[in-house]
Amino acid sequence: MMRRTTTVVAVVLGILLAATVTSVQGKGSRPVPGPATTSTKLPSFDLGISDSEMVSGAAAPLAVSRSHEVGVRYARVNINWARVAPRGETMPTGFDPRNPADPRYDWRGVDASVKSLTAAGFTVYLCLLSAPSWAEGGIAPDDSGATPGSWRPSAAAFGDFAHAAAARYNGTFAAPLTGALLPRVSIWQAWNEPNLPMFFAPTSADRYRSLLNA
Repeated sequence: MMRRTTTVVAVVLGILLAATVTSVQGKGSRPVPGPATTSTKLPSFDLGISDSEMVSGAAAPLAVSRSHEVGVRYARVNINWARVAPRGETMPTGFDPRNPADPRYDWRGVDASVKSLTAAGFTVYLCLLSAPSWAEGGIAPDDSGATPGSWRPSAAAFGDFAHAAAARYNGTFAAPLTGALLPRVSIWQAWNEPNLPMFFAPTSADRYRSLLNA
């Protein structure tokens, strides 16, 4: 008896709802949309990871395997500008910062990471961060919260470095020693957490915008 009562109530509610919709539409209102169909596409999320264990050391194979198991598709690789570029308080004479093949650059670690992660099936994205001393804005005050590489990085110098990095990983650059083309990277991040002084000091939206526009 309960099943029949429920069915009757459902039918009555359906008739009332149809009558209401018809009445509303008859007054010139916009049609009431129906329920979403199974073909409606909903936004989806992908999983990425930033883990140095994935690119070096004895644990790298296990880290790669476990990442695949949980569905990781993207792997972030940091390009530490201060380590790739020549060191010192002044930019070396004759150094061409826009040339990815300049011998004063040391891309070996980045090359190895990009190649190994790409070969492992990940989509690599690169994050540029941490300026060399000659590209910083002098000595940071003790109370600034800045760390080496974060104090007032030069936007112009960053633009030159970003140009060199983009040219090296555009899919057409041949590694100097082997002649093999380096993988193409199409996802980039300018700096790491520029809202924190330990990475970008003093924090400033205008100064960060200058980096992006460089």
